[in-house]
Amino acid sequence: MKTKLTSLFHSKQSCALGQVTLAGILMQSPGMPRDRLRLYGTYAMTLILNGTGCYRDANGIESHLTSGNVVLVFPDIAHNYAPYPGGVWDESYFVFRGPSIDLLRGAGLMCHEQPVIRVQQLWNWHSSFTKVLTDNYGDDPRSVQLRVSRFSALLAEMLIEASVDGRCETTQTSIERSRGLLSANLSEPARYLDIAQRVGLQYETFRKMFTRQCGMSPNRFRLRKRIAVAADLLIYTEMSNREIADNVGFSDEFAFSKRFRHETGESPKQYRMRKHLDLLNSDQKNSIE
Repeated sequence: MKTKLTSLFHSKQSCALGQVTLAGILMQSPGMPRDRLRLYGTYAMTLILNGTGCYRDANGIESHLTSGNVVLVFPDIAHNYAPYPGGVWDESYFVFRGPSIDLLRGAGLMCHEQPVIRVQQLWNWHSSFTKVLTDNYGDDPRSVQLRVSRFSALLAEMLIEASVDGRCETTQTSIERSRGLLSANLSEPARYLDIAQRVGLQYETFRKMFTRQCGMSPNRFRLRKRIAVAADLLIYTEMSNREIADNVGFSDEFAFSKRFRHETGESPKQYRMRKHLDLLNSDQKNSIE
């Protein structure tokens, strides 16, 4: 089946708030060539109506795309998004620019560190944006201002609804959230794919960014957290090695003891005795002073 293009809107008119230039629907589209990134020089957004694919850009961000995703394009970010090889998808697109959009970006509602968002009732958003552009405003300057202002307001509404707290979640805050998730439920096996999904990143992107920002892999970070918690339990509780192993996610006390020695250079028993002695000496010193 050949790609079908339906033009929804086209205008060269602009105002002090900005400009909406193009809108349309592409059915059964193979997307853009996958062998290179491209730079628009303007803002745009693509609503993935049906199908799956992948987004990537010059910042190293990669994201799986499926129906319900909205791709945000920035004028200064080279990017590429398309269905997976051999596939096609249906999309609607909107091209725009101007100070009203710059304001959304400056306010953190639309940010290049989260170029792919997910929205509920995607077709309703598609219809709302189309209606804003195709209503009979007229061609006078006031009508152009109404069109651009209503489009910008609708875009802001969609971005706020898609975000958690009214601001986009940057990759930095995504990694900060993932650190908390990796530090929780240490007695249970880590589900790294689920954690990546919960912070809005594809797993490989999550793993690479986490390693770059934290200096270690997610798996290594969680292991260190397990050992740190185990060390505190050795010092401040009377729990046995078996009980500690259960609490920090080791299969048994022998696996725990082996890994603890490997990480700290001491067995759990040696560590506990040394730390208790250190605390005793510290208490005695403080009482003398």
